Amino acid sequence: AVLPTGFGKSLNFSVVCEAPKNAAASTITHTSVTVTVEPVSVPQYDDYFYGYRILYKNLEDPESKWVALSQVVRSNVPPIMAVVYSLRPYTNYSFRVSAVSFQSEGLISKALNVRTAQWGR
Repeated sequence: AVLPTGFGKSLNFSVVCEAPKNAAASTITHTSVTVTVEPVSVPQYDDYFYGYRILYKNLEDPESKWVALSQVVRSNVPPIMAVVYSLRPYTNYSFRVSAVSFQSEGLISKALNVRTAQWGR
């Protein structure tokens, strides 16, 4: 995030946001995972905060690359959560979250590893 200085002028350097903490999977189905994290602390005068980017990767596919969820979670009010759909049943995935602003991206969270549920009968 870029922090404005006063008198209508802004200081033109980036301050890196902290990494979101305590990532958890609140709901796991055979094709989706709901990821939740605690909000990062953002100064009240930070007009540049944009939201949270969710990244995920299939850990069982050696060709898999990190993919960003198409929509940024545009909130800083708990609970910060997003549902990642179109996952494969009974597959290990890794999820990471970062806070983003219009100017930069913050530090990325620790990995949250989750196995999706088996296909229901």
